[in-house]
Formats: sequence, C-alpha cells, structure tokens
Amino acid sequence: MEETHEASAREFTVQNRMGIHTRPAAQIVRLANRYPDVEITVSKEGQTVVTKGKNPPHQWEKYYADVAAHLTTGKPLVITAEWVARVMERNGLAAQTLVMSPQGVPATSTTTRARPLVSGGPLRIAWLGRLNPAKGLHVLVQALALIPELQIRLDAYALREGDNGEYFRQLRQGIAQDPRIRLLPAVAPDEVNGTLANYDVVAVPSQGYETGPLVVLEAFASGIPVIGSALGGIAALVTDRETGLLVDPLRPDAWARAISDVYHDRTRLHRMMKNIVAPRTMADVARDKIGRAHV
Repeated sequence: MEETHEASAREFTVQNRMGIHTRPAAQIVRLANRYPDVEITVSKEGQTVVTKGKNPPHQWEKYYADVAAHLTTGKPLVITAEWVARVMERNGLAAQTLVMSPQGVPATSTTTRARPLVSGGPLRIAWLGRLNPAKGLHVLVQALALIPELQIRLDAYALREGDNGEYFRQLRQGIAQDPRIRLLPAVAPDEVNGTLANYDVVAVPSQGYETGPLVVLEAFASGIPVIGSALGGIAALVTDRETGLLVDPLRPDAWARAISDVYHDRTRLHRMMKNIVAPRTMADVARDKIGRAHV
C-alpha cells in the first residue's frame, strides 16, 4: 500500500497484482471508505477498476458489505488467521473486537496415514482448488516444464468457476504438452481425505494471502506434507522443512527446485510425514470456543 499526502486529503492505492489476494485488498478499501477524506483507487494489472468513493465490484459484494456493516457496530469479529488480525488492526479496527478461532477439518477428514512411498518411483503430487489464477495451478504447470526428466504425476482436481475462459484455455494448452499432468473433476468433500492419502505431497501454490486454506489441513489429516506458497495462512500452517516446504509463489523455478528436492530425497518426505500432527476437527474447535465462553 502506498500513501501520498496532498493538501487536506490522503490517497491510498491498493494494488491487486497476481500475488495479492482480492479479499484483504477489498477489506482495506471498505475500512478506508468509512473516512470521507480518503480517496481510493483499486487497480488490477495496471488498470483502474474503481475510484473515489466506491467499493470494488466483486462476486463477494454482499459478503464485504455485511462484514463492513458488522465492523462499524464494534461487536466481535471472528477471524481464522493472525495475518488478517494484523491487517485489521493496522486499519483502525480495535484488537479487542477480534476473536481468533483457528480452522478445523470436517468430521469426515479423520486422520489417514498415506501408503508408504515407493523409493525411486514417480512422485505423486495432488492439487485441489478452483480454476482461478489466484490458486496458482499455472505455476505448477510451468514448474514441471522446467524438470521434464523427473518421473512425476500431477493430478489437478479442479473446480471451474466464473468467466476465466482465457486462463482456462492457456492452462489446458500447457497441460496438453505434459503427459505427466492430469486435469480431473473436483473431489467431493467427504472423499478428500481418502483421495489425498494416495499421494506423496500436496501442492498449494496460491498466488495471494489465504486465511486457511482448508486444503493444507486436509493434507495434514491425510498425513501428507505440503509444498505451499510462503504467504499468509499457508506459511502459518506449514513449518518449512518440517511438515512441508514453503516456496516463493511467483517463481516457477523455485517450485521446480522444491519438487526436485523432495523427488531426489524421499527420506525427507518420510521425516515430514512423521512430523505432521493431525489437525483438530471443526467440532473440536467449536466445543473449545463454547467451553471457554462459559468459563
């Protein structure tokens, strides 16, 4: 965020590059909109989307409006990530109105230890998410293109959404050039745990700050290490070199190195598996919060 000073007004520019998630940017905009002397410009890839006095158009418009309305009441707001709390506090939201409640996994995600790795066999990588640039599947495709000699199987369980036809076309083109990559239908929520247990590692190449994400916890519930972006909630959940690897989200070469490292050192993957602690379920988290509220 850049801040410039002019006569009696302050101007904030919130930029949404590939590496910045829209939600925190939009939240900053909404907080700033509470002050009449703040001029706001929201830009994406160099193009101005919204200017002074308006909120960014987004599929989550009602969600943002509801959150903004809630913030003005002074009532507690439940958040699931520490970095979100820091953003809120820096933008004038009192710390005492924030209630930290970490995410849990669904009750169906009971811990299932993955089947043993096959030394010297293909490295089995799973990716789950929406076919959206923010989820970074394209970075994985680009990374694998840099290490064509490695025996790797990348299965991408994808949910297509919205108007991202050009992104999808380019992604399909890249996948078609690499027989090691399969684009598969999204996995049903109650089948995620059993599906992930068949892989050696889960890749989470998100291009922006995630509050969770849930897929990291689901991977841990299956006993699977995570190679993830060194951002936000992913970096908070994954301990680098202990339960996974943290990677620069925007650099395919860094992802290629991380994948190559675990490919050539399966013993490291075994150690990471042993370090994983099963995450709590959502029900456990809820019971804990309810119990504390009555103490």
